[in-house]
Amino acid sequence: KEQIPEKSVAITIDNGLSSFSDIAFPILNKFGFTATLFIYTDFIGAIKALSWEQIINLSKKGFDIQCKTKTHRNLTKRKKKESFKEYFKSLEMEIDHPKKLIKQKLNKECSYLAYPYGATNNLVIAILIKQGYRAAFTVKRASNPCFVDRYRINRSVIYGDYDIERFKKNLSVFNKIKLK
Repeated sequence: KEQIPEKSVAITIDNGLSSFSDIAFPILNKFGFTATLFIYTDFIGAIKALSWEQIINLSKKGFDIQCKTKTHRNLTKRKKKESFKEYFKSLEMEIDHPKKLIKQKLNKECSYLAYPYGATNNLVIAILIKQGYRAAFTVKRASNPCFVDRYRINRSVIYGDYDIERFKKNLSVFNKIKLK
């Protein structure tokens, strides 16, 4: 409803890796930042994954916990020999289950989803809308103008092997162009 500052970013972190607690959290905390964590719920508590206890504590510290499906399945592809009916039921479960589990564990509504692999299609979006999601995120590196499809919001992936120059370039989406 209002213009955001020119150099704004939203920090999102996917999957719920335990390295978040060791690496990202101390840095974010040092500078007073929070982030949105998109978690896939079947991974929670696994080796190299955050536990529910850690996720609950992060939520209490102001980190937003949102969904990245149940199993991290590519939502746009049917499995071999999977009928359309089985595919549809699987999509509903992938999208509905984490929403219910986050509500149960954190007592908060999950309104946003990050697509595994950044992939979506019209069927997936229809299920998101039916299940009450307000928006969803890809991993397409592009800006998000005010008219962006709220179920295809772009995000720029920053990988751990980026040097500072590549990191800055990845964040520079808009180029100022002088008008003649």
